[in-house]
Amino acid sequence: MDISDLLKKPASSGMTLMIIEGEKTLHASDKEGISPLLDAVKKNGLKRLHGSLVVDRVVGKAAALVITYFEAAKIYTKLASKRGASVLVK
Repeated sequence: MDISDLLKKPASSGMTLMIIEGEKTLHASDKEGISPLLDAVKKNGLKRLHGSLVVDRVVGKAAALVITYFEAAKIYTKLASKRGASVLVK
């Protein structure tokens, strides 16, 4: 699956967040804000999310901190805040 397909996948299914490992979706949500990421950590645990691929519609600083905390391998987003982007590039 290429990057453009990954960015279209959540939107085409009505999701705001998808966390993927290989071909398996570990978590998907249509909720707004940081709560979908926190729900994913509660449901799956940090070890399970480690190395996953995150596709999030918008990534702000709080989302970036959570994503780096569980050490996702990659993140794809259409929009990132400056503060969120600065967390992800460190």
